[in-house]
Amino acid sequence: MLTHEALHIRQGHVALLYLFTWLKILWWIHPLVYAADRRLRENMEYSSDEGSVAVCGIPACDYAAVLLKVLQMKRLACPVREGL
Repeated sequence: MLTHEALHIRQGHVALLYLFTWLKILWWIHPLVYAADRRLRENMEYSSDEGSVAVCGIPACDYAAVLLKVLQMKRLACPVREGL
């Protein structure tokens, strides 16, 4: 998990997100800006996931299993109440 976040920093994703936030402010009315934002964020996540698998040297299915385990632990730690 830390490798994934470190790759976001190393690949300059934070700076790119700041830049894209300014573009969304300037072009807030244009729907393609929001579509591009979604695609950009997806691509950033995919590239960091692929980099994490390569750096750690683990199979992609094991990495995915770790992510699912973290989500399960998060759900148990913060249960969602019905009706909210």
